[in-house]
Amino acid sequence: PFRRYITDAWNWIDMLQISLVVASLIVMHSNTSIGDSDRAMLLTVTVGIVWLALLGVLKNFLYGVSVLLSSLQQIIAALVPFMAVTAITVAAFVFMLHTSSTGAEYCTVDIESGEDEQAWYCGTLGQLFAELFAFVFSMKEIEIEIGSTEGIINSVLYAFGFMIALILLNVLIAKISNVFTDVEEIGDFFFWEDRVSVLTEAESLIHRLEKAVRFISSGCKGNGSSNMTRPRVLKRLESLLHSFDLNDESKELVDLNDTKDTLMSGDDDGSDKATVSNVLYRLLAPFFHVCFFIAGCVSFGILWPKWMASAMFFGKYEKCNDLKGDISEVQQQMATNVKVLEKNIAGIKEMARSNNDTVEERITRVEDSLKRIEDTLLALLDK
Repeated sequence: PFRRYITDAWNWIDMLQISLVVASLIVMHSNTSIGDSDRAMLLTVTVGIVWLALLGVLKNFLYGVSVLLSSLQQIIAALVPFMAVTAITVAAFVFMLHTSSTGAEYCTVDIESGEDEQAWYCGTLGQLFAELFAFVFSMKEIEIEIGSTEGIINSVLYAFGFMIALILLNVLIAKISNVFTDVEEIGDFFFWEDRVSVLTEAESLIHRLEKAVRFISSGCKGNGSSNMTRPRVLKRLESLLHSFDLNDESKELVDLNDTKDTLMSGDDDGSDKATVSNVLYRLLAPFFHVCFFIAGCVSFGILWPKWMASAMFFGKYEKCNDLKGDISEVQQQMATNVKVLEKNIAGIKEMARSNNDTVEERITRVEDSLKRIEDTLLALLDK
């Protein structure tokens, strides 16, 4: 669970939310004017992040929201290669248009004739980028004057429309549809993964904090001071962390049978306080990751935890693929077991049938013997 701190984007949104809220409160209670552009931008971004963080809370408790947000995350991750290809394609057409229109007669403004506006494809590189990207992302219509433009401009624009409208945009729609369908099929996995992390991350964080406090306490004790003379703050903090670790109901996750009851508890045994504390501790996780990251940078990676180095240099660990592989392996094993079971059942049936035939044959022999004895007795009586 501790590895999820650096791979889960919602943890970083939580940290960004806390930082922006603190900065915004400082600005709002200062004597400076909020109308300043920088401060207005800060407040605007803070409001947006706070509402976005609310979705991160809802996804831990609402199944539909969890599946939808997980789909959006997977779609964004899957669209990174598409965006790179699209950006390079648009850049290629921008430079082709700029090269073909540079110094061209149809891009020269004739002030005497009253023409003071150039065609959009005669603009600067920045204007061309803005125009073509607006066509890609907002489906803005591109006006082409076929009779007054050069053939090379028409060819470039038609090729651009074919590449973007007919190929890339259709690929985009198909990719989004496929990703959303895949996420819906394993929606239970994403939902319960988010729910369980609320408890397991808190326990993992408390355990590491307790180890850090014990390390500092042992260092103070090793300098010649006894256990009684250790700083009271460290002793108190260590006691609180140890008490929370003992009473934390995430211990119940060792037995996964009661996971759902643990996550939804709080009515009978008063465990709602522990659940709230787990969520609050989870919000502090990104701050500790920043400290870990800075310490690793200063020490040239020596102080980086293994999970952090693995996540940064080897990418996110895809549990979904492993889950699909495990499910496929289990299905194959079940199919093999079913075939073996059917074979054993067929053998048992054949054995039972053979035994039945043997029993019937013996019964027939006994009946024949009894019949012969009966005939013999009747013959003796007749004499």
